[in-house]
Parts: sequence; structure tokens; C-alpha cells
Amino acid sequence: MENQAPDIKDYLKIVKVRRKFLIIPFIVIALLSIILAVVLPSVYRSSATILIEEQEIPSELVKSTVTTFADQRIQIISQRIMSRSNLIDIIKKYDLYADDRKTETEEKILEKMRKSIKVETISADVIDPRSGAPTKATIAFSLAFDDESATLAQRVTNELTSLFLKENIKSRTQSAENAAMFLSEEARRLKDKIQQLQTTLAEFKEKNLHQLPEANQLNQQELTSLNNQLLSLDSQERSAQERRFYLEGQLAQIDP
Repeated sequence: MENQAPDIKDYLKIVKVRRKFLIIPFIVIALLSIILAVVLPSVYRSSATILIEEQEIPSELVKSTVTTFADQRIQIISQRIMSRSNLIDIIKKYDLYADDRKTETEEKILEKMRKSIKVETISADVIDPRSGAPTKATIAFSLAFDDESATLAQRVTNELTSLFLKENIKSRTQSAENAAMFLSEEARRLKDKIQQLQTTLAEFKEKNLHQLPEANQLNQQELTSLNNQLLSLDSQERSAQERRFYLEGQLAQIDP
């Protein structure tokens, strides 16, 4: 006789014969799950999602001095926020880990709190405005804190979010100041160059009055181009200064 492949009835017979070996582990696992659910303390997570704004200063103009990647900025600010002094202040302010602080060292308490803080970036498919090619970019990040108390989890998350926003505004204010300095320096450089060209052009006109109109026209075109660049830089400088004042105003309004 040829061997026949087992059908569903054969499998049901096997299960029926070995039901004891299946039911006992199921009951044990279910009981362990119930015991763990009752014995282990509840852990609550409070989270906040923060959107990332695109920089308002053209990256082509101040790319070398201001532009940084969002992931790197988030990581740097996170390290500043989760510094030893900040975490100790939050622990004392909200009386976190009151029982553990009686028996464990400060380093273990800080390590426990750092593990309870979660910072995760959120990416999306976007179009690069410079190249027009599709790419992935970090558009937001989530900041969360775990604790056995839902109220404390929410309060600590709000505290961390406030510190994060405050540190970000400081960083953006510094970036705006750097951009303003760059634009101001670039404007001064162009002003000096224009002044030199004007002096050279005046001397040239004086020496070659009614002569070489082609050269005169070229100089005039270069002077016009530089004047346009100067006007553009002056506008960018004013915009950066206004942005800096706006960020400083926001920073002053944040309640630490």
C-alpha cells in the first residue's frame, strides 16, 4: 500500500491521545501569568510627542556654521537634559524612588531613572527640497517616562518636556546668534569689497574718461551684482536678529 498523508482527523486523534501533555503546561503557564500580573506592580507610561521645525535660515548660506542633523541635535539635547544634576533635581522635586533611595546608592537610582526615560525619533518619507529626491527624515520625537504612579509619570514627563524645549530654545538662540554674526561679517566683507570697487571705478573713470566703455560696463555690472548681494545679506541679517529676539522671548516665558 502507498503511504497516505495524514489528514485533519489524524491530527485530532493525536491531540486527543496527548491532551494531558498539552493541558497541564497550559494550566501552569496561565497560573504563572495570573500570579505575575497580581504580584508585579503596575507600571504607567506618560509620553509627549514633539514636532521638529525646519530651520528658517537658508542652509545654503550658513550650512557650515549652523545646520546640524535632527538626530544629532536630539541626542545632544537628551544628554544635556539627562545630566546628573538635572535628574537629581527631578528626583528630589517629585520624591521619586523614595524606598530605593534609603538602601541603594545614588548611581543606581540615577541609572534606574535613565532606564525609565525613553526618547525615540519618528521618521517619515519626505522630498528633499534641494535635490527633489525622496528621502527619510526625522520629523518628530517622543519623550516618555515610566513609573508605578500614573500621576508621577505624567508630572515627570511634563518636567522633562519643559526642560527639553527650554534647552532646544537655548540651542536655537545660539544658532541664530551664530547666523547673525556670520551674516553681519559677510555683509561687512561685501561692503569693503564694494567700497574698493567704487574707489577703483572712480579712479578708472578719472583716468580714462570717455574711454573703454566695455570695461566700464563690466565694472558697473559687477558693482550692481554686489549691491544686490549686500541687500540680500542685510535682509537675512535682520531676519536672524528678529528670530533671535523671538527665541529669547520664548525662553524667558518658559517656567523651568
